[in-house]
Amino acid sequence: MSLAHDLLADAGGDQHAGARVCARAGGADLTRDQWRTYVPDAPYRKVCGG
Repeated sequence: MSLAHDLLADAGGDQHAGARVCARAGGADLTRDQWRTYVPDAPYRKVCGG
């Protein structure tokens, strides 16, 4: 699965998607620029609890 897929799944209520995104990102949230690149249709938010 892609990072964008996981982020959109997380936004849709998939309780494990956020953990997958954090694991792919090495535990760090995406920057706003990265977010715009990977998930331009979703509003920016922190998904790693940081």
